[in-house]
Amino acid sequence: MIRKIYVALLLSLFTLCLQSVNTSSSDTLMSPTSLSKDLYLEDILDGNYISGIDNPREFLGFEVGERVASPAQITSAVRSWSQQSDRIKVIEYAQSHEGRPLFAVFISS
Repeated sequence: MIRKIYVALLLSLFTLCLQSVNTSSSDTLMSPTSLSKDLYLEDILDGNYISGIDNPREFLGFEVGERVASPAQITSAVRSWSQQSDRIKVIEYAQSHEGRPLFAVFISS
């Protein structure tokens, strides 16, 4: 009897922990942080790029490294870049348990 009560209490505690993690973690990741500008000492995208390929800021609405991109933003970027260049091949090989596409991306020079 005591064992059943103990197991029930552990399961309840575990469920409460999961609920609090699920709501707060994703919100934190999607918001800009005060430390983002300090993460990279150099420009991430510094180089000569093909002008016909959109910059990531077009899809993200913010600069690379400022915050975490959502799965929808990443999917939009990958699909658009594959249409803009013959050097990128994208294969959707599966979907996540949440129904999001999983890609294999091949980039050539």
